[in-house]
Amino acid sequence: MRRLVTHTRWLVLLVLLAWGSNLQAAVIDVGTHDIGANTNSFVIPIMVTTNTAETVTDMVLRAQVEDGGTEFGGSEDGPAIVGIDYTGTVWEATNFNASFSPGLAVGDFRQLVQSDVSIDFATGVPVAANGVLVNVVVDVTGLPVGRSYALNLTGTLAGDSTFLGLPSPQINNGTITIVPIPEPSSAWLLLLTVGLALSRGAKRATARL
Repeated sequence: MRRLVTHTRWLVLLVLLAWGSNLQAAVIDVGTHDIGANTNSFVIPIMVTTNTAETVTDMVLRAQVEDGGTEFGGSEDGPAIVGIDYTGTVWEATNFNASFSPGLAVGDFRQLVQSDVSIDFATGVPVAANGVLVNVVVDVTGLPVGRSYALNLTGTLAGDSTFLGLPSPQINNGTITIVPIPEPSSAWLLLLTVGLALSRGAKRATARL
């Protein structure tokens, strides 16, 4: 009898653990991104995933590069956030209202932005929390190659990003790294060399025939 009770307890524990693993919070991931030097419009997709049928109905996205730049008393100016784009995102599955405001930034750099999006409840429905949540467009013109910058959705000067409908999502901040762009001349030279070698080989084969 005791063995049966013990086995039953273990079975209940395993069922609870399996059930709990299927109720993990949604994950919002900024990701790490290598951007070619002097790129003025690089699209960074912010992904949301969940293994349950969770939906999202409202979002206040707050995105910040590093410490916000010198305009906000930061240490240096980094990539500028030049746009928030909802093309190809989960929000396209419903009718929604969106507004974009470039924070308090002035001058040439905008390293702190806020974008509000909410479902039009008169005609829209909640959207599944799986896919691209939002696209953040950045400009890295003039920034040094090899330098990395944080891109955060939490701990910004305007606060954390918030999501209505997602119970305590896990938000993973990300990184932007400036990388060199290969010289076109080097690639063309390599192609030309390979082409000449193949051409000479073909001519020799023809001459032997």
